[in-house]
Parts: sequence; structure tokens; C-alpha cells
Amino acid sequence: MTTTQSLIDFDRLSGSSCVLLTLHQQGELQAKDLLRQIAISQDTFYKRTGPWLQKQKLIEVRPNIEKRIFKYTLTPKGKQIAELLEQLEKLL
Repeated sequence: MTTTQSLIDFDRLSGSSCVLLTLHQQGELQAKDLLRQIAISQDTFYKRTGPWLQKQKLIEVRPNIEKRIFKYTLTPKGKQIAELLEQLEKLL
């Protein structure tokens, strides 16, 4: 996949920037808390947005098997992208 295609996919993927910005501002979050704060459906997040962000190594999932809780956090690469998004947000 080319860099241009990755940017197009990121832009088209519902909620990608919201996920990264929310995790950057609030840190590690349980899936239910993350979904409460972003404007996308559970179905979209679990089937499209979340898997794509994981595949791009922007977020990671930390399961707690005992409690069946999944927490989402930014990877170092995801943190860099979130910081760039914050800079763009300031310019707009």
C-alpha cells in the first residue's frame, strides 16, 4: 500500500482521527468508554476502524482475560500521528 493510499484510507475510515485524539488526550481506555466518547457505532468500530488502526500499528488492545475487559492504547506511532492531528486542529 502506498503512502497516499494509506492517507486516503485513514481519511475515509470513520472515526479514525477521533479515536487517536481521544486516546492521546485521555490515555488508555476501555472499549465502552472510548466508544461513548467518539461518534461512531460499535459495529463500525469493531469491524472497520479498530482493526484498521491495529493493522497500521497505531493502537493496540490490551485484554484482561479475567474480567473480559479490553483496553485500547496508542502505540508510539499512534502517538506521533495524534500529535500531528492536534497540530492540524490548531491550524484549522
